[in-house]
Amino acid sequence: MDISTLVDTYTIKAGDSVKVLVISAYEIEFKVSSVANNALTVQNDGLHVDISGKADKVASATAGHVASLDANGNLQDSGVVAANLVTTADIATNAEVTEMLGEVFED
Repeated sequence: MDISTLVDTYTIKAGDSVKVLVISAYEIEFKVSSVANNALTVQNDGLHVDISGKADKVASATAGHVASLDANGNLQDSGVVAANLVTTADIATNAEVTEMLGEVFED
């Protein structure tokens, strides 16, 4: 279904930050927040989502490997095989950690 039959171009109604969206003859006013890092922007041709800060896929990733981050915060293949990691049975519960800490740091 072509969405242009449902949505008309919005126009500025009252002030720079207030926009109007017309859907099937219903006008809907909305504001786009100017808060830093807001990914929604208003352009002359419509609303846009800025995806420049999104995480990118790792081109050389291997299925079954654990993802990690590089020094810049970008995703990378860690080279660690997920199946070789400990199972949930090997992870201590909160109660077990509390008990161990109580033994180490006696009151």
